[in-house]
Amino acid sequence: MVSIVEDSIKVSGFKPLYQFFVKAKSLKQIFFLTFADSQSQEVMEYRLERVDYKPSKMKKPGLDDVSLTFIPAKKVNFDAVLEVGNQLRLEFFFEGFVNYFVVEVSFVASGEDGLSFSVKMPEQVLAKQRRRAARIDVVEESGIDMYINDKLVDLLNVSAGGAAALIPLANKEDLEIGKAIKNLRLNIDDFIAPLSAEVCHVRPHRDGDYLIVGLRFIFYGYTHEEQLMEMIRKRTDAVA
Repeated sequence: MVSIVEDSIKVSGFKPLYQFFVKAKSLKQIFFLTFADSQSQEVMEYRLERVDYKPSKMKKPGLDDVSLTFIPAKKVNFDAVLEVGNQLRLEFFFEGFVNYFVVEVSFVASGEDGLSFSVKMPEQVLAKQRRRAARIDVVEESGIDMYINDKLVDLLNVSAGGAAALIPLANKEDLEIGKAIKNLRLNIDDFIAPLSAEVCHVRPHRDGDYLIVGLRFIFYGYTHEEQLMEMIRKRTDAVA
């Protein structure tokens, strides 16, 4: 049985939020933003370039008084589209938790490395938490497969939030902790989810030719995570 803890509020209130984003800027925190349509899925890494506070003399400090400007963390090699009014969900990994917040785009600018954008400070930052989250050990003919750039990956186990995979040692240079791996596809029976993943940890495998890589999933579809959670629950209940 999978026991789920609802997403909890990590930061709220004007002063804690302002301090949080100022700290995130100083730490050069990486934020993940997904772009997806029926043809392709991409994840882009952003960092917080500016935290501008323009207080009003006539009222208490409010969220609308703070503007957050995000710029690409590295050059983008695909055509991304952002428009004023778009609702965005930005995710990041901080203090052992997957965190996220939802904002509305108020300004967009095009630069050499890609699109930058500004938003007002969000009402809250949420932390995703799970307790006793079930995972499935992957064996042959289990009906569970994962692909990176359409190449089959050896999976050790999978849960609703991530997976452990065997990656050839030759790919070590591509496995920087905290960075995103793009163009993944996870198949469990009839369930298919395009996604990306953040590299959480890397350690040697006993045979020396592979690395055990811990991945934290970054979903494009809001329902994919819930669907995967249900698939995991059904499988674990069946063997309980």
